[in-house]
Amino acid sequence: MLARLNDGETVAGISGPISLGADGNPEGKPMALVRLEPDQRYTFESIIKS
Repeated sequence: MLARLNDGETVAGISGPISLGADGNPEGKPMALVRLEPDQRYTFESIIKS
């Protein structure tokens, strides 16, 4: 679903609409980058800012 967002489409997020620019970065708000570990835990990596 996130791959479609660079075409100007948005999806509803908890903090409002989420969309990505042509470069793949979020537009208008920071997003958390997390990693899904093999044991199904999420690990915080960084904040991506637009």
